[in-house]
Amino acid sequence: MWIRRELIRAHGDLLGTRGIAVYAALACCADYDEEDATPYVSTMAYLVDLSRPPVRQAINELRRPLVAPH
Repeated sequence: MWIRRELIRAHGDLLGTRGIAVYAALACCADYDEEDATPYVSTMAYLVDLSRPPVRQAINELRRPLVAPH
């Protein structure tokens, strides 16, 4: 599993620890042949030791376009 260094450098402050953890868990669940990661929210919550609502919130935040800091 790889996490792009640029994601953390450029957007780590915006995503926060929770967002980066959820991103990492999604990357772990990715099917690279299909370029898809569709685990259940409950699976994601288990992987990052959070309840489902904060995981859903982090996923929604990850879906939003990120604006590079100036």
